[in-house]
Amino acid sequence: MPELKPGLRGEKTILADESVAAEHIGGGARRVFSTPSMVALMERACTELVQPFLPEGDTTAGVIVHLHHLHATPLGLHVTAKVELTAVDGRFHDFAAEIFDERRKVGEGTHRRALIHTARFLERLEKGG
Repeated sequence: MPELKPGLRGEKTILADESVAAEHIGGGARRVFSTPSMVALMERACTELVQPFLPEGDTTAGVIVHLHHLHATPLGLHVTAKVELTAVDGRFHDFAAEIFDERRKVGEGTHRRALIHTARFLERLEKGG
């Protein structure tokens, strides 16, 4: 299995549609891509980037998110999160992210994910801990 090292890059693109719209802003054709959806897109891009490097049964879970939502994206445009692994510190993975719609950069931030053993994590969750 190749080693997980800083500098690894990836991206994830989605369509800004009703499922990712801010519910409380505008209406109809004026609805926009929501900040929570931008966070979710960034997290998904980071997860998909490192998952192929992890042992079977392991994954990562988000623990810190810093995001600046710079511009509104109307529904109907594609939104892409471009992420880079910036550090591997024990079980923690740090990422830098830039988010673009089809017109411009709409967000930027950093994200930290922790390596977890999925079965152990779910077992602890079921026990309430």
